Amino acid sequence: MKKFIKYLIRLYNDIQAKLTSHPISHLPFSKVDIQPIIMIPGSSATENRFNKMVQILNHGQHPHHSLIRIKVWNDGHITYRGHLNRKDRNPIFVVGFQNNRDGYENIKQQAAMFDAALTVLREKYSFNSFKALGHSNGGLVYTVFLQQYLANHSGLEMEKLLTIGSPYNLNKKNLNHRVPMLDDFVANQEKLPKKLQHLSILGIFFRDGDGIVHKSSVEAGSLIYKGNIASHREVVIVGKDAHHSSLPQNEQVVVLIKEFLF
Repeated sequence: MKKFIKYLIRLYNDIQAKLTSHPISHLPFSKVDIQPIIMIPGSSATENRFNKMVQILNHGQHPHHSLIRIKVWNDGHITYRGHLNRKDRNPIFVVGFQNNRDGYENIKQQAAMFDAALTVLREKYSFNSFKALGHSNGGLVYTVFLQQYLANHSGLEMEKLLTIGSPYNLNKKNLNHRVPMLDDFVANQEKLPKKLQHLSILGIFFRDGDGIVHKSSVEAGSLIYKGNIASHREVVIVGKDAHHSSLPQNEQVVVLIKEFLF
């Protein structure tokens, strides 16, 4: 019964999204050259995941950064919602997926779906650099993208990557038990862009993790990035707002996002 109810909720959300979305090809043109901030949410989250965080980012900011929410559907079509300020040089694009499930195979599929969305966005706006944010598995999607797809985008540079609670060793608490995904990431270190700057945020909410992801799994990011890119830094956030689901809108995290990405 619970599974049926969840199915009905997903079906309703999909119908609503289709009713209020537009084909990505209908996005308005920009009057300025843009360097977007492109965000990817984690598993089970949608393109609406960062609404609250962007609201906090924009508080006291004039003009506000545009928020465009993009969804890549399993059949390949791409839709968007939101308004683009034609004079906004740093619009925020959030890319979500119909297939937003957990697991390495799904993460690889999501990376391919993100690659398709990025191709369309570049055709629309001709930007040559962007900055990135990934929450939870969104950071893993970006790692796959960097190692497998970025080189296919001629002239494109990803300057900075900020990841929040990304479980590079999935739910394993001990790095002596490395999952195949982490082994693949380490094996493909040389494919990472040498100029990339990476900031990894780790939450400590309860004992040795953020309530969902163990700290050692986040710390495993250093095995992938440290020494292979321009800079890799880790920041630890503690307290009642350091839970995995609360981290994107945590006040300290928002300050770090402003300082690092804007």
